[in-house]
Amino acid sequence: MPDKLPINLNDLLHQRKLEGERIEYKAGWNPDAVLRTICAFANDFENLSGGYMVIGQDCDAHKQPVFPPVGLAANQLDKIQQELLAACQLMQPPDFPVLTVEVVDGRNLMVLWAPGGQTRPYKVPASVSGKHKIWHYYIRRYSSTVEAKGETEQEPLGLTAKVPWDDRCFPCTQIDVEWFPEGAGGDRFDEKIFKGPLSRMVRDALSFIERSHLVETVIKHPDRAEATRFWNFPYAAIEEAVVNAVYHRSYEEREPIEVRIGRDELVVLSFPGPDRSIKLADFEAGRAVSRRYRKRRIGELLKELDLTEGRSTGMPKILQVMAANGSPAPLFETDDDRCSYVIRLPVHALAQQPTDQVTTDVTMQVAALLRVVQSAMSRPALQEAMGLKNAEHFRKTYLVPAITAGYLEMTLPSTPRSTKQAYRVTALGQQWLASQRAQNT
Repeated sequence: MPDKLPINLNDLLHQRKLEGERIEYKAGWNPDAVLRTICAFANDFENLSGGYMVIGQDCDAHKQPVFPPVGLAANQLDKIQQELLAACQLMQPPDFPVLTVEVVDGRNLMVLWAPGGQTRPYKVPASVSGKHKIWHYYIRRYSSTVEAKGETEQEPLGLTAKVPWDDRCFPCTQIDVEWFPEGAGGDRFDEKIFKGPLSRMVRDALSFIERSHLVETVIKHPDRAEATRFWNFPYAAIEEAVVNAVYHRSYEEREPIEVRIGRDELVVLSFPGPDRSIKLADFEAGRAVSRRYRKRRIGELLKELDLTEGRSTGMPKILQVMAANGSPAPLFETDDDRCSYVIRLPVHALAQQPTDQVTTDVTMQVAALLRVVQSAMSRPALQEAMGLKNAEHFRKTYLVPAITAGYLEMTLPSTPRSTKQAYRVTALGQQWLASQRAQNT
């Protein structure tokens, strides 16, 4: 993937993950046509995250790319870029796409990425080189760039002060993962908050849940060779539920997405509830189908990251995955006012029943820690092995509980603050690890 582009070049050239209305192919350099399309993408009337233009790439009558590409002469690249700069300065207000030059099949291609602009609407002259310039607004209609005429001309004006989603800063754009070892009514809970770029936030939260809270159970049967395997919560269902919340939540509301994990269920909570075009009966039954997306640009990003399909397939997939795992059916909940969106994933019935006393006392965090200990390891080494950055959180949630329960011990107990301090698994911890290995063989 080129560093400047948020999408893989091959996916762009072959129209994977992006609809045709967001891609334009130009066999050669035509400043008038290119500037109009840049203007249309910058206006981003449908809020689809702008679009891409590939100059030097021809297409057929159906606007499908033709290979090998035509390409651009190497000695023309600088000249084209200078003319493009001059043309974009004619746009009112000026706007400049991201530009990268790529080589495909030995041919030079110029790729332009024009996100939705911050100061919409935009207009450009009908002719870049004309002496008497007349400016027009351009928008995308399906896979074509068209001039906004008549009543349609008022549409771009309606974009004034409407800044596309990813150009604004929303508070509480975060995922809170909460663990309730004693249930929601208990006195103890652990919380880990994930922030940052949307793609990293989603992946880090899912990775943490998978690493710290998912446990596979293996049951052997005396009458057959195949063992029964299942998870307390299937990862694929959690992924769909979390990504669904990221996709459909409102970024105007100052509330984070919550993932609440207990011993009996995993709950994903987001605000507000589903669109009113969805009937409550269909929503609760997992049959919700809607094409009204609050943030289509987020959907495009998640599609480009292979995290969603954007075709209302999330709820059916959750139902399918939970059934395949042998888990109870998930619950989809909201209220009459559609204030919140709740997905409940009940724990697998047998996962609630520990196999022996050793397993009973081992929390998911302690179990995860014991699995990474090799001989004697320092605290930083253990923390790195688990992929945890917060030292205080690691100490309180993982290290201290493991030592208190008797599964981990210090190598230098008389000098707990020694720089040479390390930790190793006790006999009780070895017993628990052995019981887990026996279940998985």
